Amino acid sequence: VTLLHYQGAAVMSLLAYGALCAYLGALLRHPIVVGVLLIFGVQRLALLAPGVTDFLTIQKYVSTLLPGGGRSDMAFVEGRLDEFIAPGIAVESATALLTLFVFAAACLVLAGLCVRRREYTTPVAVTE
Repeated sequence: VTLLHYQGAAVMSLLAYGALCAYLGALLRHPIVVGVLLIFGVQRLALLAPGVTDFLTIQKYVSTLLPGGGRSDMAFVEGRLDEFIAPGIAVESATALLTLFVFAAACLVLAGLCVRRREYTTPVAVTE
């Protein structure tokens, strides 16, 4: 049962991050650079910042779906650090699941709109 729980959280994280990367790939010329900065830079800083900025990250909702809220017994020091830096507000699993689905759907719709409006050929290639 625990394995299925972890697999469900992994599938939801792949769905959300995959949709975000699809949108960045359709929108930008160099999506890998922006994606790495966004996922590993801005998202980590938002989790450490005080206030409710952690609600703007995918990681908060994916961690909610993990058994025990994403906390392990080995993360004692990290857990103590979180109490002093940014005490978290709990999110229910159903809310996290719905938020990840809505976010993924929105990113996929935006990616589709970007692809629809983008020109992938040059005028020279069309006339030849």
